[in-house]
This record gives sequence, C-alpha cells and structure tokens, in this order.
Amino acid sequence: MTRSAIKRAEDADPNLQRCLIENCSTTMAVQLGHVYEREEAARDHRMESLEWIWGLVQGSLNLDTRRNIFFVGASLYEMYKRRRWTLVPEEQVVRQFFYEGGRRPRTRRDFPKFQTQTFKYTFLPIKDIEDVYISRQSEDNTVTVHEYPFSGIPAITSHIHPTFVLLQLANALWSIPRDRYDSILKQYPWLSEICDLRTHWFARLPDNADRNLTYRPSRGQQNLSTTSQTDSEDDLLRTPPRRLRLLVPQLSDWEWADAERLNNPPSSTRVAPREPVAVYQKSVKKRDLCEPNEDTRCNKRGRRLTSTGLEECDGDDELDIIERRQSRILNMCMKDLTGPSRM
Repeated sequence: MTRSAIKRAEDADPNLQRCLIENCSTTMAVQLGHVYEREEAARDHRMESLEWIWGLVQGSLNLDTRRNIFFVGASLYEMYKRRRWTLVPEEQVVRQFFYEGGRRPRTRRDFPKFQTQTFKYTFLPIKDIEDVYISRQSEDNTVTVHEYPFSGIPAITSHIHPTFVLLQLANALWSIPRDRYDSILKQYPWLSEICDLRTHWFARLPDNADRNLTYRPSRGQQNLSTTSQTDSEDDLLRTPPRRLRLLVPQLSDWEWADAERLNNPPSSTRVAPREPVAVYQKSVKKRDLCEPNEDTRCNKRGRRLTSTGLEECDGDDELDIIERRQSRILNMCMKDLTGPSRM
C-alpha cells in the first residue's frame, strides 16, 4: 500500500485512527485493514463484474481506496480476516441496493450513489468467538468489557463504504452453518437477500458491455490506468482509478476456494484434514535364522498406535520372541550333541 493511500485513509477516518471496535488509541497495536480483501484485486473477472454493477469505468476499481480501509486492533483484524466477526450496515442503507419490494437488486443504471461521507455499523459475531472478550474505551476514558454476543457495543461510525462491507458480510454468511445463519436473519431480517445480492454483483458481464460508452474506458483513461504506481504517489486527495497490480497467480474459483479453506482453520464442528502417514520401506536384506529382525522404523518403542493415547512397547515383545527362538535352537543343538537317550 502506498503512502498516499495511507494518508487518504487517515484523513477520511472520523475516529482519528483509533481502533474501530475497541476505540483504543494508536499507542496500542492498531493497524490498517481492508474491509474487502485486497487480494481479490487479482480476480479480474470479479473486478469487472463489480465495476459493471457499481457503475464504474472498466479497470478503475482500486481496492486501496480509503473507502475500503479502516483502522483496527491487530488481533481483531486477524479474526476479521478469518470471518469470525463482521459489520452490518443500517437497514435503510441496505434497502437502497434493492428496488422497491426489497428482493430485486438494482442494476448498473440505477445503482445508488450516497452523498454522506460516514455510515453507521453494528458489530456482528459470526463464529468461533464465544470465548473472546472485547474491551472498549469510551469518550471519558472508562473501559467496558463486552462478552459474547457483544450486544453492548454501541453503533460504530466510519467512513468505509457499505458496498465493501456488504461483500465481506456476504462472504461471512456463506461460511457458517444453517442454524447460525437462521439466527442472524432472525436478528437482522433485512439481510435475507444479501447472498443473492453478492451473486448478482458477481454475475457475468452482458454481451454488449464492451459497447457501453460509460463502461469501456476511453483512450485517455486507458493510458491513465497503465501509468506506474509511483506516478500518483503525491496524489493525497484522490485514489488512482485503476486496479491494483498484485504479484499473485491467477487462480480459478475452485483454487481460490481451496486457498480460503487453508487460510481458515476448521472449527470444532468440522472434520480436520488427515495427517500424512509415514511410509516405511520393507527390508529385502537376507538374514540368518538367529539374526534378529531389524526394524527400519524410527522410535518404534514409543510409537503411538491408537488415537486414544495408548502406547504399546512392542520392542520388548520382539526381544522376548528372539530369546525364546534362541532358547529353542540351543535346546535342539544340545539334543544333537548328546544323542538319543538310552534306556
């Protein structure tokens, strides 16, 4: 992220770079975070879909815009990226993304344009946060500790835009079990169409999109989008209208889904992936009858055999077998030397 992008976010933040949730000052571990993941800029087809629906020019959506950057504590941001909590816009704001009736999402021609510079949000726990306590500092410097479900955290005012918040909210709702999803809808019934809104925003472009003069950039705008990042480092007032260039590979939707599963550890209700099992090669070396059988496995004496935590020291059993075998061979040799017993 450029210095100009950071400066634009600092100037736009009404909370003076304090943590959005805990309201602690910058002397604590407060950092910059993206509302909608910055890595999504590498998915060109999704960026094109968002630019089309949101009424933007092709190639102009920059996820380093100040409207997608907020200040938050380091631990809270880590949980945010794992979709353990998110923000919910006000009902009247969410309804503006739908036509009257609240079910059909607005198209590019009628996409809402907000004049206000700040919006109010509600803290919403999503999953695996029941044992977390959040302390929030008030204006008179008193600190209140909030516990799950954090209903005491007041409404949050921020400069971040509802479009990015709704994208992250929809992703979070997609990642939870049905019972948790139903309980959230019971609390916020106007979120029932959010996942459909996300699907609409990521739909394929219409066939005539390239012929739309409001979407396809002019030659001058194309030249602007290909300028180097350093050319606009000194622009502290306006985000460069171009996509981010991220050094990440282009992945398919299936590969992105696999990457998200790796980045989000499984919860206690999900089956954890199997651990890799060590493979031991069988020895092909010939041995004598009295020679003990060599085991190429390491730490056999302490090898754990079952998931119940029971251990079997089979090395001791093998020694007993060898001793009994040697005893039988010795007895046979003694009989051969002494001959058959005489009556």
